[in-house]
Amino acid sequence: MSITPVGGWNGQLQQNQPQEGQLLPRTSDTCPSCYGTEWKAASLLYAEGLSISGSQTRGAFVAGGRAHGVNGAAIGGFQGRTSGVSQTLLSAKATPPKQSNAHAFFIFLFIVFLVAFLFNLGNAGPMIILALLAGASAMISIKLHQDGQARFERAMEIYANLRMCTRCGTFFNGLKRA
Repeated sequence: MSITPVGGWNGQLQQNQPQEGQLLPRTSDTCPSCYGTEWKAASLLYAEGLSISGSQTRGAFVAGGRAHGVNGAAIGGFQGRTSGVSQTLLSAKATPPKQSNAHAFFIFLFIVFLVAFLFNLGNAGPMIILALLAGASAMISIKLHQDGQARFERAMEIYANLRMCTRCGTFFNGLKRA
């Protein structure tokens, strides 16, 4: 945050404050909603909002006593461990894109058809059908993987330039537009 007075040090308005009826040109560093120039990268917001915790406890006990006329003694121990990840709501909003695994189902089908093909080596009819199905599954899986990878790379390029205005909370793309 800046400590500059609203009227500026020389009594003039700051240049990023639009006057009534005036629209200032937006640069890549200004928020499209409030024209603020202070922002944080979405990747930083995501990382700042994650916290990992863990704890471990150990103990031992010795006990003795008498119940229903019988003397008894016991020795024991215990151990416990917990761990977890917590995330703020702002960090959840700034989560990076996830890679698609839509092709995994077709890889599974390819394996199923391939195994079925190997068990039917003597039958010409089912072999041809199973070979075609296995080939089609493999081709669909490869195409889905390539398309998903291209979409993920485009999404990561956008995410790398995603910013949040610290003044109004708007997420915006910091890329310069031609």
